[in-house]
Formats: sequence, structure tokens, C-alpha cells
Amino acid sequence: MLRVERELFESSLRSARSVLELLGQAPHAARQKVMRFRQHNLELFEKLHPHYRDQAQLIAVVKQGRQQLEEQMAQERAEQEQRRPHRWDH
Repeated sequence: MLRVERELFESSLRSARSVLELLGQAPHAARQKVMRFRQHNLELFEKLHPHYRDQAQLIAVVKQGRQQLEEQMAQERAEQEQRRPHRWDH
């Protein structure tokens, strides 16, 4: 059984969560964002493995994954904006 441990990846996720909290994100929201990114990244990693010898296919899968992540982040921003109370500053 082969187990891959991505030590730098996990520590980077912890750092990202800390930064989000320092920027004002609630701890739970920061954790959710980081965990969604982690899950996306792990799924992409699994999709890449079968194509490790085909550079063109690797590039295509990475581009598709990046597009999916961008769409997910845009959707989350839109949902967050809808939940935010509207303030009228004069």
C-alpha cells in the first residue's frame, strides 16, 4: 500500500486558514474555505495520476481543475455577498 504524505501542502493550508482569520474571516468560515480547497486539490491529484505519462492530458486536466475552482470561488463570493447585510453609506 502506497501512502503519499504532502507535508508542505498541509502546512500551507494551515497558514492559509490563519491568514483568512487575520483578514477578518470567522474561524469556521476560514476552515470551510480551506477544507473545500483541500478537497478540490486532492480530487484533482487523483484525476492527474492516470495521465502521468501524457503531458498534454495532464495540462488539460489541470486547466479544467483550475476552471472548476475559479467557478466555485466565484459562486461562494456571490453567495457570501447575498448573505451580507446591505448598508447605505451617505
